[in-house]
Amino acid sequence: MALATASTDLGALLLGVGLLLLVGGWAWRLRRQQRAAPPDSTTVLPATAIDLSALTAEQAAQLQPFEQAVGDRPREPIAWYNRATTLDQMGQAQAALASYDRALQLKPDFPEAWNNRGSLLDDLGRHQEALASYERALQLRPDFFEARFNQANTLRQLGRYQEALRAYEQVLTFRPDSGEAWHLHGLTLASLERWQEAVNSYDKALAINSSDPRVWQSRGLALVHLERYAEALASYERALQLGLESASLWAGHALAHHRLGNWMEALNSYDRALQQDPRRSQIWVQRGLVLMDLNLYGLAIQSFDRALQMDPDDAEAHYAKACCCAWEGQVPQALQALEQALRLQPERYRPLLASEPYFDLIRGEPSFTAFLTALSGLGTDTNSTSLTRTAPSSAS
Repeated sequence: MALATASTDLGALLLGVGLLLLVGGWAWRLRRQQRAAPPDSTTVLPATAIDLSALTAEQAAQLQPFEQAVGDRPREPIAWYNRATTLDQMGQAQAALASYDRALQLKPDFPEAWNNRGSLLDDLGRHQEALASYERALQLRPDFFEARFNQANTLRQLGRYQEALRAYEQVLTFRPDSGEAWHLHGLTLASLERWQEAVNSYDKALAINSSDPRVWQSRGLALVHLERYAEALASYERALQLGLESASLWAGHALAHHRLGNWMEALNSYDRALQQDPRRSQIWVQRGLVLMDLNLYGLAIQSFDRALQMDPDDAEAHYAKACCCAWEGQVPQALQALEQALRLQPERYRPLLASEPYFDLIRGEPSFTAFLTALSGLGTDTNSTSLTRTAPSSAS
């Protein structure tokens, strides 16, 4: 078998191409509380200006009763709350936020309004303020499922995984039958690299809803990290059977095949991934590594070049290209690529030079000898983690 990435590089690919894509699409913001009991109040507040030009005629007509309500009953928080939820659904974020604020000025102990306000702030990218709103909702109602769920999602989005995990565990005490909560619980465990626990959570999600392809994809990712490649492949295939199509899914499917030694299947899946998104440089790198395993070094070089067009600082692509060029006898190109790899990650690649089997064919070349001599006085890091590989086959 030719050069292939080590498990640490596997994790970088999967987290970069797979998990982050998954997470990016699934930040649930629940707005289920559409009505609340009308409270008493005494303060009169003016209405907030709305960009009517941004509304369709149908939306303007839909909004009119809520505008009338705040005009007729300006002291009722529920009128402002209903106006806010309607504006929010219409994309009038600032006006909706102002209406939530008016409702909360009139009735500070209004947990639904605090929750929806937090959700809207999240949508506006104001995550710390969103967390403060969720906290107020939970102070008023500690068992408020939607607020706790939204709080957990925001903590996860901010990378505060331990706090998010505790919040999801509280969510699951309220709704142990929530497949979404188990899935997100698993994604948070995966972010903490607690892979087996993540699989356990995904399995609980699938016991509730076995037809969610996103959970199957997440499960496949965790199983790859556990080096249980056949099970991972089965999970990815189940996600595909359920109709999910994405670059990350096909890339994971390809990597499971690659680890099982199914090189042609891996190549086909990487090509499917690139059909979904040809701009993913790491998929081009992994495709090149499969082509190396197939002894198709010229095509591998082309794949690495595509990756480097998108990410010129990808040290792995430079190093793998150097290996291919060396094996093909292209000494100047090999040295140029190797120089770039060493510039970007010297601690990783310099210790490999003495034993890298791909360079055996050019070790007698004066230019390669001079290159090594120039490096010899700079020292090496003997603790560097090498790539997992065996000597390349001489078959063409």
